Amino acid sequence: LYIWAPAPPGMDGESFARLALEEALVSLTPGMVFGQAGRGHVRISFTAPLERIELAMQRLADWMAK
Repeated sequence: LYIWAPAPPGMDGESFARLALEEALVSLTPGMVFGQAGRGHVRISFTAPLERIELAMQRLADWMAK
């Protein structure tokens, strides 16, 4: 249901999740909300319909390629 992914180098999970929402329009959960071990990570949920997941992943890829 979920994947834990590291934030890009030099960025913490909170900043990455905030920027992903603001700039790519994709909502990620900062790992810190699940405790100290989640620091530097985000949690991605795969419970939405496949088309929506594909759109979100494409938005993230396009945004991160900039």
